[in-house]
Amino acid sequence: MPSHESDASDLRLIMVALWGKRLCITCLSAETGVPTPQIESTITTLAAVVATRESVAGCARCSESTNVFELT
Repeated sequence: MPSHESDASDLRLIMVALWGKRLCITCLSAETGVPTPQIESTITTLAAVVATRESVAGCARCSESTNVFELT
């Protein structure tokens, strides 16, 4: 499987996916196509320019109470 490097398009995809909702890593990956291992590093990069929050809450997509990310 080819490697997937984080880039500006990943940042945009994740920011759009998180706009107005909380999502877990699994659902973020499903909605954006960004591989799960890249999600956290991409969110770290995103957090340098946009306020984000990680908390334990219900995911807007799967409703599981788990670590979710949201824009603040």
